This record gives sequence, C-alpha cells and structure tokens, in this order.
Amino acid sequence: MEKTAQTFFKAFLHPVIVLILPLSYLISDYIHRDEDINTGNMLIKTNFMLLIIFVPLTISAYILKKRFSVVERLTTIMTLTYYIVLSLLFSLDLSGISKSTTFIILKTLEVAYIASMLVFVRLYIILWRKYNKSYS
Repeated sequence: MEKTAQTFFKAFLHPVIVLILPLSYLISDYIHRDEDINTGNMLIKTNFMLLIIFVPLTISAYILKKRFSVVERLTTIMTLTYYIVLSLLFSLDLSGISKSTTFIILKTLEVAYIASMLVFVRLYIILWRKYNKSYS
C-alpha cells in the first residue's frame, strides 16, 4: 500500500498537473454555473460528476476481464481522499466568516478534490495499460 500511495503522490509532480489544475477549476465553475457553491451541492455535484468518470473505468475492467491489484489499490487512496474532504467539510465552521472567504475555501477544496480525481484517472489508465501490456 505504501508503494501505491507513493505512486499516487508522485503523479502530482508530473508536468501534466499544470493542465489538470486549470481544468479542475473550469470543471468546478461548470458544476456551479447556476448557483453559489456550498458544502451540500459541492459534495453532491462533484461526486456525481466523478461517478460518471469512474463507472466506465470499472465496467471496462470487468468486461475486458483485465483487473490488476496494483491498479485497484489506487481506489483505496481515492476513498481516503474522499473521506478527508468529507471530514474537512463537516469539521470546518464557516458560519463566522465572510461569504467571499467561504467561497475561496470551498472552491480551493473542491478544485483540489477534482484535481486528485483527475490525477487518479490518469494514473489508473497509465498503470492499467502498463500491466495489461506486461501480462497479456
């Protein structure tokens, strides 16, 4: 598990992160184009969008009957990331701060969450291809 975590966090040092961060911001803006961001709609809309990404990945792995434990261990890291974001959202007391500061905090948290999911998807595909090539 330690090696999987190292691989995941090293992926954030790859130059493609320069593209992933602005993309994450644009996705966040698109998700909340008609409303203000708040903890409830952030979780619901972001997680729904992420389901749209993860379900095809999972289905394709089962259909192709090509599953690799190294690749699937990444989901543990992503689940942990989800629970960290969830814990932060419910432990933050945003009632005493201004609306603009609340927006900045939630937007930063959401962009970081979306970026981690995009890094995960990229890494998932890279590792799946690598192991598929090695073991086919």
